[in-house]
Amino acid sequence: MKQVYQRARTGTKAIVVWQETGQRQDTWFEGTWPRQGTRLYVRGKVGYGPHNHNPSVLYLYPGDIIDP
Repeated sequence: MKQVYQRARTGTKAIVVWQETGQRQDTWFEGTWPRQGTRLYVRGKVGYGPHNHNPSVLYLYPGDIIDP
C-alpha cells in the first residue's frame, strides 16, 4: 500500500500500487485498517467511488485480503 489518506471507524481509504504494472489505484478497505507500506495479496471488485467521483475504485472487504 502506497499511501493511506483517510482512516475512519468503518475502514481505510488508500492508494495501492500494483506490483506487476506500477499502476496506482484508489482503494477502500471496508472494516480493515492496514498500515502504509504493507504488501498484500487481495481480491476485490472495482466500482464507482462517490467520494471522489472515480469510476475505478478498488473495494476490499475483510475476506478479500488473502495473505496479509
